[in-house]
Amino acid sequence: MKMLGEIKMMKERGNMFSNATRLVAVENGVEKRLAVDKKNIWEQEMSDPNVQKLIPNLADVSANLSHKDFLHQLSADMNDVFAEKKIQQEIALDYQAMKIQSNTGGSFPIHTDSDGIVDTRLISAILYLNPDWKKNDGGQLRLYPFPYKQVDVEPVFNRLVIFPSTGLLHRVLPSNAKNRFCCTFWFSGNLRHPTADSPTSRIFSAKLRNIAARLVYAQEWEEAIRESHADSEARDQMIANHWKDISTIGRGLSDYVPYIGQYLPVDRNSAEGQEIKINWF
Repeated sequence: MKMLGEIKMMKERGNMFSNATRLVAVENGVEKRLAVDKKNIWEQEMSDPNVQKLIPNLADVSANLSHKDFLHQLSADMNDVFAEKKIQQEIALDYQAMKIQSNTGGSFPIHTDSDGIVDTRLISAILYLNPDWKKNDGGQLRLYPFPYKQVDVEPVFNRLVIFPSTGLLHRVLPSNAKNRFCCTFWFSGNLRHPTADSPTSRIFSAKLRNIAARLVYAQEWEEAIRESHADSEARDQMIANHWKDISTIGRGLSDYVPYIGQYLPVDRNSAEGQEIKINWF
């Protein structure tokens, strides 16, 4: 509860800032970068030493998760899981970043935490700190493990959710609670895995899976943008860009569109025991 108390204190003192979606737009051939604030989402990075002094318990957690011995052990544990599942990839983690967050009635659009190009984040983890959460409070984490159907995770107290930073689309549903608190952790490093060598394995690679999922969830994608950002020209631009991207994706995946539309997403519980081989990273 000390961690929760420190986050509440930071919010009450005004030591948290608004989360924003970064938007790149081209106007008259000139690239423009915009930051579009999300509604009612407040956060603070843990990398600032001055911030660490204000919240020593949270700072200790971040320091422990950043220790090279912990990162080495986490890498070894992940690789054991890969071997057990016969997944041909190997992970080596070398860095951890942490952020604290307060949600006072906001939501997040559909996204991945990294695309593997901008940064080296591989694993995301969210620790929820909501002892009084109820179902009608909303704010569930919705995961899109495409080609399987989406899964909603309740943000109950002391629940830790771990998922790949690059290979899993997700969003936060609108929260109705007065406050929703969590800590987010990102683990970065290097990943080695074989190149996709067949049409089936290519469509289920991390990058193409997420692109195909965008076709399937195109309407929900727009709804998530509307829910998480205030009405503005920037939000309208985001939605216009989304549908422009959908048109481009449809042309680029034209050979797969009939299959995607007819068979996906799959209900994992009724897939007759057939496991689809997927690269989640």
